[in-house]
Amino acid sequence: MTESVRGLLLAVLCGVFFALGSPAAHAQTSCVPGQAEVCNGLDDDCDQLVDEGGVCRMDTGTCPCLPTTCEAENASCGTLPDGCGGTLECGGCGLGHSCTENVCVCVPRTCGDVGATCGQLADGCGGYLSCGSCPNGSNCSQNQCVQLTCPGMYTCCDGSCSTVKGCPGIACDPRPDGGTQSS
Repeated sequence: MTESVRGLLLAVLCGVFFALGSPAAHAQTSCVPGQAEVCNGLDDDCDQLVDEGGVCRMDTGTCPCLPTTCEAENASCGTLPDGCGGTLECGGCGLGHSCTENVCVCVPRTCGDVGATCGQLADGCGGYLSCGSCPNGSNCSQNQCVQLTCPGMYTCCDGSCSTVKGCPGIACDPRPDGGTQSS
């Protein structure tokens, strides 16, 4: 039995049923030279052979398994079964992301991750972190509490020092008692 006839028989066994006299067997109007042959009862590569090259498994009497893809499973990372007994490697995630159920998700950074002790900063995932406020006698500068030290001068609300009480020209947040944070 020729390979072409074996391929045709297996295509029938695989549920494709392309009998020699059926309209489906003669419906193929074109083929593409060099195209990969698949188990479909047609001459896909124009070489006058049908389903050759082992695309239909005669030794087991079954069609070859067509494995799924990462894209078909909407997987962007990790590993998953290919549906044919193998494993797909779908890649990894970039910095600041982790693989959760085969999808890369952003992991927000914390104040501790960046060493911030005060103020607000971006979490790296489109949100913001509030890292707290500083105790009395200190100000938040670049997300760090800085002890106010202005010997012989007035400490302004922005952490700068001034020889003039009230720190003229410095915009300060009002205190609940009506004063400003500058001393």
